[in-house]
Amino acid sequence: MNSATVEEIWALFRENAQQMKETGRQMKETDQRLKRLETQLGQLGNRLGEFVEEMVKPASFRLFQTKGIQIYAVYPNISSKVPGATMEIDVLAEGHQEVVAIEAKSKVEEEDIVRHVYRLQRFKKAFPRYADCIVYGAIAGMVISDDMQRLAIDRGLFVIVPSGDSVALANDSGFRPRSWQQE
Repeated sequence: MNSATVEEIWALFRENAQQMKETGRQMKETDQRLKRLETQLGQLGNRLGEFVEEMVKPASFRLFQTKGIQIYAVYPNISSKVPGATMEIDVLAEGHQEVVAIEAKSKVEEEDIVRHVYRLQRFKKAFPRYADCIVYGAIAGMVISDDMQRLAIDRGLFVIVPSGDSVALANDSGFRPRSWQQE
């Protein structure tokens, strides 16, 4: 080997090292952009969930009255810090002896239904004020596939879906909601 060839090889190594450094910098920038985008998408999903809540709150009086449940108050975002039953309910529709705990999502997925059923099982422990009430559950979403509607209905939940400029119950007239006791 002559010395010119060794120098060329070293130059290639240095150039390669510089390119790798630049690639690393670009990858770091891309990662930061993806994290910002992920945060923005998460915020958008939360905002859409809030939109669903805002649609459900005033409609709750009408929706549940059609199922024989007289609602007289609706509360957004109630929380409990009772040990072993910490939870948040997006919307609580309250009647004299009945309450409906509503989970609101932009898009309802299976895990949302499973989690809400789990919350309902602990609801009376979390909110002892409602210990003597009949507790029903509902799930509301901008997007609820037919499969997710069937799953929620099979679990005994009311299903609230978009309908024109408001919302409606997807449950048929023969639907019998499940009531939750403390488990």
